[in-house]
Amino acid sequence: MASTHGKALRQLAATGGLALAFAAPTLVLAASPAHGAGCGVWAETPVVTANNIGARGGRSGCAGTATVYVRLKWDRPWSPDPTLDSRSGQYVNVSLLVDDDCLVGKHAYYIDTDAGSAHATSDPRRIADCA
Repeated sequence: MASTHGKALRQLAATGGLALAFAAPTLVLAASPAHGAGCGVWAETPVVTANNIGARGGRSGCAGTATVYVRLKWDRPWSPDPTLDSRSGQYVNVSLLVDDDCLVGKHAYYIDTDAGSAHATSDPRRIADCA
């Protein structure tokens, strides 16, 4: 599912070619009274397929409800990182997919997940070179 923001940002990018492979998700555990001992948020490193980029982020091992935000971000050095796609809602445990068209040119992308005080960002960033 492509977002309006991603389409507008694509117009700002240059020309390009191929992408890199998949890496493991980052997991952050939060042990507060609202969470469980094994409760945590996670963020996968984005994957590029046919000029589309995306991945999942979410929350797992939790007992109580929290507002979960998962965002696909364009990593822009020396500038605020625009959100290309996002999903959010009230969940106990969830896996949310965020994706958009890959911006033309060579760019870095990451997934950012928040749930209360817990936060995870995919690392390493995905470098994609899309046409």
